[in-house]
Amino acid sequence: MTKNTAVLIAAYNADKTIRQAVESVLSGSLDCDVYIVDDCSARPVADALESYDNVEVIRLQRNRGPAVARNIGLSRILAKDY
Repeated sequence: MTKNTAVLIAAYNADKTIRQAVESVLSGSLDCDVYIVDDCSARPVADALESYDNVEVIRLQRNRGPAVARNIGLSRILAKDY
């Protein structure tokens, strides 16, 4: 992983739309890493996705809300030293 750009997606019960969102980001002209924070969805986001080399799913153990989910994802991205 570790490209020059990171995309952060907070997701909650997004199993019907997450694959399309990820594929849309990856099909763009920008080479990036994608971080998805699964905010304790009923069906884990990872179950709705196929395996991608540059996509990381962070699953929260309880629902924390979109702001906390984004902050957790941002902390992970900043730890990668972009």
